[in-house]
Amino acid sequence: MTKDEEKGYIERVLAGDESAYEPLVTENQTKVYRLALRILKNEADAEDAVHDAFVTVAEKISLFSSLERHKTRSLLVTIVEHKAIDLYRKKQRRGE
Repeated sequence: MTKDEEKGYIERVLAGDESAYEPLVTENQTKVYRLALRILKNEADAEDAVHDAFVTVAEKISLFSSLERHKTRSLLVTIVEHKAIDLYRKKQRRGE
């Protein structure tokens, strides 16, 4: 996906086209899932962390519209990383 395509999808999402969110997820899902899996060492937990991250991104999509592509990816990776670490810490506190 090119920078212009990505910005186009983000603009469509901002305009209310929810179907434009799917290509953004598809483009990044595998990479961020692998990151979450490395942190959590559990497939189900990694899926939960990635899902939570994409929900956060959907809620804050306007932040992404003004960023350059490499910064957009960095922000997504950071959000996933934080969600995974939060879930890891929560499970440790519960003794899981």
